[in-house]
Amino acid sequence: MTILGASDPPSDGQIESWIVDMSTWLNVWLEDSGMSVALAEALTPAILGVAGLILCAISYIVARLILSNTLGFMASRSKNQWDDILIQSRAFSRLSYIAPALVVYLGSSAFPDWGIWIKRVMAAFMIFIGTLVLNALMNAAAAIYATLKFSRNRPIAGLVEVFKVLLNVVAGNAWLYPVTQARADLTADGEYSISDVTENMLRDLDEPL
Repeated sequence: MTILGASDPPSDGQIESWIVDMSTWLNVWLEDSGMSVALAEALTPAILGVAGLILCAISYIVARLILSNTLGFMASRSKNQWDDILIQSRAFSRLSYIAPALVVYLGSSAFPDWGIWIKRVMAAFMIFIGTLVLNALMNAAAAIYATLKFSRNRPIAGLVEVFKVLLNVVAGNAWLYPVTQARADLTADGEYSISDVTENMLRDLDEPL
């Protein structure tokens, strides 16, 4: 097992492992508090779900504040219109939606029965947001170009539209891929699902298979 240094960021596998450990600890704590096994198993994902929603709201607010304050500072220090156009495009405000989506994506391991679907949907959502951001940036680039003197003789509106169409076609395929590749094991005993033991073994591998 690889031991990370203090400066090494946690990997997705480590975050998922922490969430699984937290879910197990919470389940055991609820049972030790006198709850039945069935009630503890029902309350554990509910509590984690509420905590996840709170983290989503916090992450969105923090990301929005950071982006708005950064752009506001840039606009106050600059005399040109470029930063104002970027702010009006709302590209960076839309980017803040990535933060709560990442929280849900990384926290999906708390719901083993639906984790794969949650990850697929969040991956598709982040691709969708990324597409909106890139479209907004291209619109902003076209608006910035229009402020230049020579833009009247050399318009690029048609070229920008072509790039947007190509981007949306590629993004559409990328957006559909996570959803269409998802598979659910609907058998009574989960015959086609990977067991927790196997998942833990794969998570602890130093190198990918």
